[in-house]
Amino acid sequence: MTSPQEPHPQGPHGPGPRYPGPQYPGPYGGPQPPGQHGPAQGGPPPGAQYGGAPAGGPPPGPHGPGGPHGGPPQGPYGHHAPPPAPKKKGGGGVIALVVGAVVLLLLLVVGGGVAYVMTRTDGGVGGGGGLAGGEIEGVRFYDELSRDHVEEGETVDYDGDLPPVGGEHYPRWQDCGVYDEPLRAEFGVHSLEHGAVWIGYDPALPESDVQALADLYSPGDYLLISPMEGVETPVVASAWEVQLPLDGVDDPRLSRFLAEYTQGERTPEPGAPCSGGHSGTGAEFEAGL
Repeated sequence: MTSPQEPHPQGPHGPGPRYPGPQYPGPYGGPQPPGQHGPAQGGPPPGAQYGGAPAGGPPPGPHGPGGPHGGPPQGPYGHHAPPPAPKKKGGGGVIALVVGAVVLLLLLVVGGGVAYVMTRTDGGVGGGGGLAGGEIEGVRFYDELSRDHVEEGETVDYDGDLPPVGGEHYPRWQDCGVYDEPLRAEFGVHSLEHGAVWIGYDPALPESDVQALADLYSPGDYLLISPMEGVETPVVASAWEVQLPLDGVDDPRLSRFLAEYTQGERTPEPGAPCSGGHSGTGAEFEAGL
């Protein structure tokens, strides 16, 4: 127990032995020793302002005068300075560009798929279908026609389609080219199976129109051209399971039909020959030539 004559114990920063150095006046003129971290009770030594370091003290830090007891820097009124605002990263523009590119790609992919579906059409006799050919007005489609062979000399009923568009046929095919007399249908149908287009025209067609059709053929083409009794329009073009009646030789649909169906996607035997088969007319076949 502490006696009345003994000083009361002090905390870790209480007065110990009196400071041997110079005394600083307190607020009421009395001398007071400085504490461990500066003047104990008195105001700041001369030259210190707004909480700055006493004259002769340590130099200010890199961001201005230090706070009391060497703490963090203070603002002009003694408050702690706010931490600097975080810098914004410049990646927002790049992200926007990437997102925009992805959206554009999706639109192109989806739009291409929609365009493909819209151009694929079905129609005509038999309910067949094609791609670009479905856009040619008046094209007729047929499905699942026989590809069987019959003996040469046997007559096949082609249901009145002239030229025929498929069905049973002879083992030999008709050589592609331009003929000035009707052909035996069973040979011509075999040529269609190999990817040829057969253009049949009314024998009453003017000579100039016949020549215009003949000019469509070049050696090696998969194209048959011949007169044909009983065609429903002046010119009729047929490929395997596809047919197009035409108003005349200058009908713009003819060139589109040839481009679409000569060795087209509906050809049962693409690449098979259209020469080296039968080269005679129907009358010559009947005569045994």
